[in-house]
Amino acid sequence: MAEKIPPRVVVCDVGNVLFTFQDRREVIKRIIRAHDGDVESEKWFSGMLGRAVFDACDNGKITPRKLWKYVCKRAVINHRELSESMFFGLFFDHLQPIDGTITLVRRLQNRYPLVAVSDGDIGSRYAINALMTHHGVQFLETYVSCEKKLRKPALYAYAAENLLNKHNIAADECVCVDDIISHVNFVKELGMRGIHFNGAQEPAEVLLWRLGWEGIVLERA
Repeated sequence: MAEKIPPRVVVCDVGNVLFTFQDRREVIKRIIRAHDGDVESEKWFSGMLGRAVFDACDNGKITPRKLWKYVCKRAVINHRELSESMFFGLFFDHLQPIDGTITLVRRLQNRYPLVAVSDGDIGSRYAINALMTHHGVQFLETYVSCEKKLRKPALYAYAAENLLNKHNIAADECVCVDDIISHVNFVKELGMRGIHFNGAQEPAEVLLWRLGWEGIVLERA
């Protein structure tokens, strides 16, 4: 069997690869309870309705500021008691770095530029900024659905086209890591090499092994 040529770029999902996250509907309900909000308002953030709210956030149809105002209005919480900055400080708190994977990608970036592609609201941008500011991870490009107003899998197609036009990096020169198998299958159709990996459930050593299968071999740390 012919030896695989190492890719030029590693494309990474953020959620469940570099950061863990919780159901945002539950996060909002905890914030409401902590600020003595209207308990009946929790129904607005449950089930399909709550999912629709956050789908709109992920698509960029609801801005972060509108989300804060919406929560305060529905929960009957005074803006002065739950300021915008306080709200998002609490809202981001559920995002936690996955140390093992972050350590691995810091090693990767010494040889392979990293690209972040994330479905999400402003929380995805927060996580990416935290990676760059506090964890020493640098990205060649970042693509967040709420900013591009485009969800996965189409966001991957957009990223692939942009990498080709802007950096002359073809899809077959990329290896993509995502925790959702349908996304992995989609990037393979684009020509990328796809790796299914869930950093919330699997150790970084598993990703290292799968990267090696795609031709990426790193020196021992």
